[in-house]
Amino acid sequence: VNDSNKACLLANHGLLVWDASIEMATHLVVVLEEAAQFSLMARILGGAKEIPASAIQETIARRDQFVSMAQPVASDD
Repeated sequence: VNDSNKACLLANHGLLVWDASIEMATHLVVVLEEAAQFSLMARILGGAKEIPASAIQETIARRDQFVSMAQPVASDD
């Protein structure tokens, strides 16, 4: 167990998570549950498909543009 391993899936039993606080551990449970739901949906729809690197880069660029536009503007007050 180290900082990069904060969860363990136990076959036929469930999930164990740990982190620095109960809030962080709870967030990890939510993230892992969402990932499991996406994985199941992908399997039902015919399996996961690889996302092209160009689409990933375009998405990152759009995210970065949105984040920069959302930054508060400093006022001279």
